[in-house]
Amino acid sequence: MSFKNILIALTTYPEPTPASAIDDAISLAIALESRLSAIACEVRIRVPGSFFGSALLDVPAMASTEARKA
Repeated sequence: MSFKNILIALTTYPEPTPASAIDDAISLAIALESRLSAIACEVRIRVPGSFFGSALLDVPAMASTEARKA
């Protein structure tokens, strides 16, 4: 069986995809004479506001902090 298409997911959160993983995917695609594709997605999460969420936990600030990490 031969692989003609290889897909690698590029991530930024919680850890970015290591450059070595990308290099390995390129090497594999060359060795198998396959096409290499990459996918990167952005996820946006709406944080519903509430009095308790804002006053007690500061949920919007927590969500903002995690979004900046990505």
